Amino acid sequence: MTREFCAECGTHVVTRSAGVPVVVIKGRHTRRSRAQIMPQVAIYTVDKQPFHHIPDGMPSFERLPQR
Repeated sequence: MTREFCAECGTHVVTRSAGVPVVVIKGRHTRRSRAQIMPQVAIYTVDKQPFHHIPDGMPSFERLPQR
């Protein structure tokens, strides 16, 4: 697993796992606009709450997708 941190404040902002085609972005800690960080897939939807919205056409998985 690789973690990337903000160069300005040191906050953990990205996690990458070797062999897994997923990048986890800790969006609440970033100053980038939402237009710059757009989700491409929804994972762990098995835990989705009623207030979570998955856009039409976005791939979604109840658990981490396997190769």
